[in-house]
Amino acid sequence: MPAPIQVSLDGDSLRKSQEKRLTHSGLVKQVNLDRSPSRYCPNLEDHAHFHCEACGHISDIAIQNPIALEAALALPAGSQVHRTEIAIRGLCPTCAPAAKAPNN
Repeated sequence: MPAPIQVSLDGDSLRKSQEKRLTHSGLVKQVNLDRSPSRYCPNLEDHAHFHCEACGHISDIAIQNPIALEAALALPAGSQVHRTEIAIRGLCPTCAPAAKAPNN
């Protein structure tokens, strides 16, 4: 009987392999915000992301009417939208009041 082959994977290779498996299987969507590390979102519906610039929290935002959104964008004639990725940046309800407070 031949000796078993040992394969050594570092943590980064294993993580990338798992990420690829999850995204290709359709269990999660890969989300990239600017140059930040990739994040993975289990919400497979079309939606936007709200990123709080103060605390870093990211919230899913429902797109109520994707047809109206496409109409509001000046897409080239004949374009077909297959996926929408929108990232909105600002301050979440928790951080916004602190930003408005006067400095003492």
